[in-house]
Amino acid sequence: MDIDARNFLKLNSDESGFYRVLYDDSSYQDILGSMKDLSYLDRWGLVSDMFAFLVSGKLKFDRYVHYISFFNDETDNTVVQEISAQLQQLYLLDHRNRNLLDTAEKFYKAQLARLGSMKQGESVNDIILRGALSTRLAMIDAKFASETAKKFDSLESEIPDMRGAIAL
Repeated sequence: MDIDARNFLKLNSDESGFYRVLYDDSSYQDILGSMKDLSYLDRWGLVSDMFAFLVSGKLKFDRYVHYISFFNDETDNTVVQEISAQLQQLYLLDHRNRNLLDTAEKFYKAQLARLGSMKQGESVNDIILRGALSTRLAMIDAKFASETAKKFDSLESEIPDMRGAIAL
């Protein structure tokens, strides 16, 4: 079904329906340019739908990575984890794709910079996310992997969620 939306229009608000929504490029640009107005469920839904349409062949890869780049500053862990998992799946399918590697590296580094070093009293979700992002970045960035590997001799004393990145 085609709907002519001259301005911002987000279908399936808060992912309340059981269907996917594929927008045209102009609509994606409008929606992604207004992400501050979207709930985390809407942002998660956009990311989830984009990946589903990518793997079904309805969304071209270059458009997918372009749209995902809008999420580099994402602050919701649910959305970040979804993107991280998608990038990891794509990496496992095509680990030599330079566009994918560049997109993933920028995303992982931006998210790790946002999370920063572990803090006293930090959310367990942030700790788990930092470990997952670090492990995935170590898989694609040899310099990061080398720096992280310097902690290998003290692996047992490291935070369990970081051990995967260190051991790589």
